[in-house]
Amino acid sequence: IQVQLAIRVYRQLGDAGMVTGLERVAHHEDKNLLAGHVLLLFGNYNAAQELFLSSSRPVSALEMRRDLLHWDQALKLANTLDPSQLPYISVEYAQQLEFKGEYSSALKMFQNALDAFTTSNLND
Repeated sequence: IQVQLAIRVYRQLGDAGMVTGLERVAHHEDKNLLAGHVLLLFGNYNAAQELFLSSSRPVSALEMRRDLLHWDQALKLANTLDPSQLPYISVEYAQQLEFKGEYSSALKMFQNALDAFTTSNLND
Protein backbone atom coordinates (compact mmCIF):
# COMPACT_ATOMS: atom_id res chain seq x y z
CA ILE A 1 0.00 0.00 0.00
CA GLN A 2 1.48 3.31 -1.05
CA VAL A 3 0.15 5.50 1.72
CA GLN A 4 2.62 8.34 1.17
CA LEU A 5 1.56 8.60 -2.48
CA ALA A 6 -2.10 8.62 -1.45
CA ILE A 7 -1.37 11.38 1.07
CA ARG A 8 0.23 13.51 -1.66
CA VAL A 9 -2.70 12.90 -4.03
CA TYR A 10 -5.34 13.78 -1.44
CA ARG A 11 -3.33 16.84 -0.43
CA GLN A 12 -3.38 17.99 -4.08
CA LEU A 13 -7.12 17.35 -4.20
CA GLY A 14 -7.59 19.47 -1.07
CA ASP A 15 -9.13 16.66 0.99
CA ALA A 16 -7.72 17.54 4.41
CA GLY A 17 -9.80 14.93 6.20
CA MET A 18 -8.43 12.08 4.12
CA VAL A 19 -4.87 13.43 4.44
CA THR A 20 -5.22 13.54 8.22
CA GLY A 21 -6.73 10.07 8.33
CA LEU A 22 -4.00 8.58 6.19
CA GLU A 23 -1.26 10.31 8.17
CA ARG A 24 -2.67 8.81 11.38
CA VAL A 25 -2.39 5.26 10.07
CA ALA A 26 0.69 5.49 7.84
CA HIS A 27 3.00 4.26 10.61
CA HIS A 28 1.40 0.81 10.89
CA GLU A 29 3.79 -1.91 9.76
CA ASP A 30 1.24 -4.72 9.80
CA LYS A 31 -0.24 -4.70 6.29
CA ASN A 32 -3.60 -6.10 7.40
CA LEU A 33 -3.90 -3.48 10.12
CA LEU A 34 -2.93 -0.70 7.71
CA ALA A 35 -5.30 -1.93 5.00
CA GLY A 36 -8.09 -2.24 7.58
CA HIS A 37 -7.64 1.40 8.57
CA VAL A 38 -7.63 2.49 4.94
CA LEU A 39 -10.85 0.56 4.28
CA LEU A 40 -12.33 2.15 7.39
CA LEU A 41 -11.54 5.59 5.96
CA PHE A 42 -13.45 4.62 2.82
CA GLY A 43 -16.42 3.27 4.78
CA ASN A 44 -15.92 -0.39 3.89
CA TYR A 45 -16.52 -1.62 7.43
CA ASN A 46 -17.03 -5.34 6.83
CA ALA A 47 -13.81 -5.71 4.86
CA ALA A 48 -11.98 -3.56 7.42
CA GLN A 49 -13.24 -5.83 10.20
CA GLU A 50 -11.97 -8.93 8.42
CA LEU A 51 -8.53 -7.40 7.97
CA PHE A 52 -8.42 -6.18 11.57
CA LEU A 53 -9.31 -9.66 12.79
CA SER A 54 -6.45 -11.17 10.78
CA SER A 55 -3.97 -8.50 11.90
CA SER A 56 -1.62 -8.35 14.86
CA ARG A 57 -4.23 -6.21 16.65
CA PRO A 58 -7.66 -7.85 16.24
CA VAL A 59 -9.19 -5.69 18.97
CA SER A 60 -9.18 -2.90 16.37
CA ALA A 61 -12.29 -4.56 14.90
CA LEU A 62 -14.04 -4.22 18.25
CA GLU A 63 -12.93 -0.60 18.61
CA MET A 64 -14.20 0.19 15.11
CA ARG A 65 -17.64 -1.32 15.72
CA ARG A 66 -17.88 0.42 19.09
CA ASP A 67 -16.91 3.78 17.59
CA LEU A 68 -19.45 3.31 14.80
CA LEU A 69 -22.14 2.47 17.40
CA HIS A 70 -22.67 -0.94 15.80
CA TRP A 71 -23.59 -2.36 19.18
CA ASP A 72 -24.69 -5.89 18.26
CA GLN A 73 -21.50 -6.52 16.33
CA ALA A 74 -19.40 -4.86 19.05
CA LEU A 75 -20.94 -7.16 21.67
CA LYS A 76 -20.20 -10.25 19.58
CA LEU A 77 -16.61 -9.17 19.06
CA ALA A 78 -16.16 -8.24 22.72
CA ASN A 79 -17.41 -11.66 23.74
CA THR A 80 -14.50 -13.32 21.93
CA LEU A 81 -11.79 -10.62 21.84
CA ASP A 82 -12.13 -8.77 25.15
CA PRO A 83 -14.90 -9.92 27.51
CA SER A 84 -13.90 -7.22 30.01
CA GLN A 85 -15.48 -4.70 27.61
CA LEU A 86 -18.91 -6.35 27.67
CA PRO A 87 -20.32 -4.34 30.61
CA TYR A 88 -19.17 -1.02 29.17
CA ILE A 89 -20.47 -1.70 25.68
CA SER A 90 -23.75 -2.95 27.13
CA VAL A 91 -24.20 0.26 29.12
CA GLU A 92 -23.46 2.43 26.08
CA TYR A 93 -25.93 0.41 24.02
CA ALA A 94 -28.54 0.64 26.78
CA GLN A 95 -28.13 4.41 26.94
CA GLN A 96 -28.71 4.69 23.21
CA LEU A 97 -31.80 2.50 23.44
CA GLU A 98 -33.08 4.59 26.34
CA PHE A 99 -32.54 7.78 24.35
CA LYS A 100 -34.52 6.28 21.46
CA GLY A 101 -37.38 5.46 23.85
CA GLU A 102 -36.88 1.69 23.69
CA TYR A 103 -37.10 1.34 27.45
CA SER A 104 -37.70 -2.39 27.79
CA SER A 105 -34.75 -3.18 25.50
CA ALA A 106 -32.64 -0.65 27.39
CA LEU A 107 -33.53 -2.29 30.70
CA LYS A 108 -32.51 -5.70 29.35
CA MET A 109 -29.21 -4.27 28.15
CA PHE A 110 -28.56 -2.59 31.52
CA GLN A 111 -29.23 -5.96 33.15
CA ASN A 112 -26.80 -7.62 30.72
CA ALA A 113 -24.20 -5.03 31.69
CA LEU A 114 -24.73 -5.75 35.38
CA ASP A 115 -24.52 -9.49 34.79
CA ALA A 116 -21.34 -9.12 32.72
CA PHE A 117 -19.79 -6.87 35.35
CA THR A 118 -20.67 -9.32 38.13
CA THR A 119 -19.27 -12.23 36.13
CA SER A 120 -16.02 -10.40 35.39
CA ASN A 121 -15.61 -9.52 39.09
CA LEU A 122 -16.16 -13.13 40.11
CA ASN A 123 -13.45 -14.24 37.68
CA ASP A 124 -10.90 -11.78 39.09
